[in-house]
Amino acid sequence: MSESVSKSQPGYTLQPGIPVMVIMLLIFFVIYSKSLYPIVVEWMESGPYNHGFLAFLIAGYLGWEKRAAFSQLTTRINWIPVLFAVGSGFGWWISKIVNVQLGQLLSLFFMMCALIAVVYGHRSLFGLKAPLFVLLLVLPVWDRLSPSLQRLSSEVSHAVLYVLGIPVFREGFHFTVPGGQFVVEEGCSGLGFLLSSLLLGFLYGHFNNLTNVNRFKVMLLAAAFAIFSNWVRISLIMVIGNYTRMENVVVHDHLMFGWFVFAFMLIPFFVSAHYLFPPVPEAATAAGTVSNESTKWRVSGAMLVTALVAALIFPAIDAAQTRSSFDVVSADSVPDQISGLLTASADQAAMQWKPYFSGASSREMTRYTYKDRELICLVVQYNFQEQGRELVHVENALVSDDLWTIYHSDVSEVEIGERRMSLRTHRVNGKDGSRRTLVDWYMIGGRVTASPVVAKLYELMGAFKGDRRAYLIALATDGQTEASHQYLLELAALIQNHLET
Repeated sequence: MSESVSKSQPGYTLQPGIPVMVIMLLIFFVIYSKSLYPIVVEWMESGPYNHGFLAFLIAGYLGWEKRAAFSQLTTRINWIPVLFAVGSGFGWWISKIVNVQLGQLLSLFFMMCALIAVVYGHRSLFGLKAPLFVLLLVLPVWDRLSPSLQRLSSEVSHAVLYVLGIPVFREGFHFTVPGGQFVVEEGCSGLGFLLSSLLLGFLYGHFNNLTNVNRFKVMLLAAAFAIFSNWVRISLIMVIGNYTRMENVVVHDHLMFGWFVFAFMLIPFFVSAHYLFPPVPEAATAAGTVSNESTKWRVSGAMLVTALVAALIFPAIDAAQTRSSFDVVSADSVPDQISGLLTASADQAAMQWKPYFSGASSREMTRYTYKDRELICLVVQYNFQEQGRELVHVENALVSDDLWTIYHSDVSEVEIGERRMSLRTHRVNGKDGSRRTLVDWYMIGGRVTASPVVAKLYELMGAFKGDRRAYLIALATDGQTEASHQYLLELAALIQNHLET
């Protein structure tokens, strides 16, 4: 096998596998650019991933450190990574159909890893574990942690105010103290601090040659300091805001204040890490050398084509499936059918609900009278769903946070003929002191569910049979008594039975 030697790097052998891998990855990034674009958007915004470009450069440097080790490898190929690439491509395609960005990004990450293993073998991934892990930390897939961190921060802040003797009225994430009102929003969860700390902890372990176990311990220590710093930030803002009647600059520029607190917390973190996990001298053998595994399969045109097809076939299938999909639009819409069942109220002025559903084809809210009691019915319809314009989406909201607070949610069941249907039930409190009970459910692809996860499954099934419609039906009435709850459950069963017949 012929080898070419780089003049700028004496002894650096460029094997054919390097250009092959570069070409494969370039094709990969071009073909999947639309799915990868949200990563760039998240990195450019001032959210928890705004250190993404810096992390990308760090990952590039860590990968560049391994160039000599990879240049020693004889290019071989194994069918197993090809199968993983095909499986990841299938996962991307399914996630694309149901508009699950988390599934798309994770599938593409694993596909990239599989394509690297196609050229160098699966053991090469252990040599690249550092840059790959850095990239994984800045993929916008960690938002699922925000609600838990948000709740935890709220609990701790409430406990701090109680210990300090500051009178506080808490309603979910809303806090009222004598000096003003505060809201622990999802952006206050501290996810950005956590991800930045995990990256710093990992880099500390990497550059100090710690064992994998100690690297994990350092990352746990970094995570603990990050979460604690966010608790300190929120508590200090509430205390300062209370005693200054919300006039202090800290209250209005709380994000910058949070980064100052986080930076201060890095001092005890690095001191603790240095004494608990001291640096380890570099071993005599080069750290992170890549094993030159031997396999019986050498590079062949057929296998490289198979690897490329693994990356290209699913976008082609998705494009064909999108062109062939169609919308089934009912001649009699859901709002019309409900209006034929119930009596519309003349008073349509004081709804004050303000739900948010991005990209909905229609959103109709009507006040009705049923059994001498007034209620509000909301019907949201999507004729065709795509990423960011879908019924089940993290940014959609049943009620406006500016007007209402959902303080309790549950699942209830009602009987529809010989089967049972699940509904989501909510108790909400208005900023004006009003109280309401809500129930809602999904109708997707002709199927009914109260679960967002099952709704995504029905969305997939509907896409294959050509019915891309999706509805959310929600009912609300004043009061939070058991009678209000049963009233809405009875009405929901009546409406759904009417829609099905």
